[in-house]
Amino acid sequence: MSSSCLYCDGPPVLLRAHTGHPLCRPCFLKAVEEDVHQTIQEFGLIRPEERVALGVSGGKDSSVMVEILHTLQLRYPEAYGSVEYILLAIDEGIAGYRGDALECLARLQKRYPYPLHILSFEERYGRTLDRIVHACGTDLEEAAPQTACSFCGILRRNALTLGCIEANARKIATGHNADDNAETILLNVIRGDAGKLLRASGPSSDLEQGAARIKPLWRITQRDVVMYAFHAKVPYHSVECPYAVGALRGRPRQLLTQLSRLPATRDVALRTLSATRSLKLRATGSDAGGPKLRTCPGCSSPLKGSRCQCCELRKAITGDELRAVLRVKS
Repeated sequence: MSSSCLYCDGPPVLLRAHTGHPLCRPCFLKAVEEDVHQTIQEFGLIRPEERVALGVSGGKDSSVMVEILHTLQLRYPEAYGSVEYILLAIDEGIAGYRGDALECLARLQKRYPYPLHILSFEERYGRTLDRIVHACGTDLEEAAPQTACSFCGILRRNALTLGCIEANARKIATGHNADDNAETILLNVIRGDAGKLLRASGPSSDLEQGAARIKPLWRITQRDVVMYAFHAKVPYHSVECPYAVGALRGRPRQLLTQLSRLPATRDVALRTLSATRSLKLRATGSDAGGPKLRTCPGCSSPLKGSRCQCCELRKAITGDELRAVLRVKS
């Protein structure tokens, strides 16, 4: 490592993940923040006087996102000073996990002048995620994580969208970083889902009823998120969701991790995003969110064909009915 920071004479504390540049602590933090600012401005993710819901879980990605957006709001008052942020969290009802994460969120919220809204699966859908998975009866090691994550994804998306609308916010910002987005792209390639591939390729996507999902950390690598949290002393809940172990998403993640260790492909996540965005521009001629989603008139969730999985999940009672929502075999 060089004896001095690339931008100043200070002692470097790390090498930037995708460039290899030596940076001191203040210059590293500012470099990450400016990358987020550039993404927001380039794609118009956040505009003056908007009300934006920040989807938070207590984990490092969403916690770092809030820290950076707050820092940029203070640094660029003309761009973000009139923006109104609210923190939006989901309580899925996962025993031994979500309670600790919500406690961490309460501590995080005290750092910022933003209100915290918590939406509960049990209050909105009558059941916790634990109860849904138990009723479904998928106790096989390989099946249970896939089923839990699928149910959770359906209900979380619906809860976040409706929570955003109820809070009169126009957009939902999530903490998905470059590695997360590259994983999603690879996952959709594996599944052969062209529609989702196009929608997931950029830093924003259209959602139901006029709300849009935005990803301010779209160009920030996982390593930079971890190092930012450490050097900025951002508190976060570091325990992984128990249902995530063995989930399908872990396979693309392992592949990206292995490729990033090779000098020639250390920036594989950013390359994946760039290549997919280029393909999208060629295919559609636009950098917009992607193909428009057909939504359920009853709950505003995206339709899968003519089916609304969220409404079906609300009505399902028995294990067979729950499995039928995902077409999961018993």
